Amino acid sequence: MAPRPLHRCPPPHRLRLRRPTLHRFQRRPPGRNGQRLSRPILPPHRRRWPPLPRPPPRRQALLPSALDAPTPHPTTVTQRGAHQTYFASLRDLDNQLGRLLTELDRRNLAQNTIVLFSSDNGPEDIHIRNASHAAFGTPGPLRGRKRSLYDGGIRVPLIARWPGKIPAARVSPAVVGAADFLPTLTKLANVPYPANLDGEDRSPVLLGANTLRRNSLFWEWRFNVAGYTPNRSPILAIRDGDWKLLMNPDRSRLELFDRAKDPSELHDLAPLQPQIVERLAALLLAWQKTLPPGPIEPSAGRNDWPMPQPTK
Repeated sequence: MAPRPLHRCPPPHRLRLRRPTLHRFQRRPPGRNGQRLSRPILPPHRRRWPPLPRPPPRRQALLPSALDAPTPHPTTVTQRGAHQTYFASLRDLDNQLGRLLTELDRRNLAQNTIVLFSSDNGPEDIHIRNASHAAFGTPGPLRGRKRSLYDGGIRVPLIARWPGKIPAARVSPAVVGAADFLPTLTKLANVPYPANLDGEDRSPVLLGANTLRRNSLFWEWRFNVAGYTPNRSPILAIRDGDWKLLMNPDRSRLELFDRAKDPSELHDLAPLQPQIVERLAALLLAWQKTLPPGPIEPSAGRNDWPMPQPTK
C-alpha cells in the first residue's frame, strides 16, 4: 500500500497580499476621485506548518515490502516555532509593502497618496487554541493583550506616509482613534463630511502639530478576555486627556489611571480621585446607552480567581 501523499498548505510566511491584487490596483485607471486600496493582512492566522503525514496502518507493518522499504519522510516540512513564524511574517510584510510603495513611486503617485499602516488590536493571547502560534508578539511595557481594554490590547501603531506633506521620521504623542480616520482623510481630500461622526479631524497631527483631542475615546468589550488574570479588564473604558477610566456597568469594578505617569496601568488612582471617577463614569455610561443592545457574557469584566483558602 503506497503511503498517503503529504497534504500541502501555503507556506506560513506567505501573506494574503498577492501579486494579482496589486496588479489589479495598478491596472485600474484612476477616476476623478482617485483610487483607494485597503488591504487587511492576516499572516498570523494561517497554519504554522503543513500537517505531518499519518502513520501507516498497523496491518501494513506485517508486509515484507513495508519492512524493507524506508519510512517516507518529507524533506520539505520544516517545524517552525512561533518566533520563526512571527519574524517570517514581518519580513514578508515588509517586502510586500515595499513593492507597493515602490510602485507608487514608479507611477509618480506617491506625492498624491496617503498610506496609513495600523492594526486592529494588540498581540494575540497564547491561550486561544486556534491562534496560539500568533501569540509571539509583545505589547512591550503595556498591560493586556488582544481583547483587553488595557492599553496592551487597544493601543496599536499608526504609521502615516505622504511625501512632502507628512514629516518623516517623527514620533507624535498625540492620541488618534480609528474613528478619526474618516473625518481626517476627508478633510485632507477637501471632501465634506457629516458633523455627527464619532471621530474628529486629526489632520493637524498627521501634518506635524501636537494638538489635543476635543472629544474622549470610548471602548466596550462584552465578552471574556482570554489569558492571565491581570489582563482581564472591565467591560467599559474611556480615555480623556491623560486620564483613563475602566469600569463595569454595575460599578463592580472602577479603575482610574494616569496614562502619562503610569503607561503600564498598574497604579489605580480611583480611591484618590473620586471626582474624576464620577465625571468620566457619567460620560462612559451615557455613551454606552447609545450602543445597540446585545448579549454580555457572564465572564465579561471579571478578574476573580479561585485562590485556595487557608485551612482553619
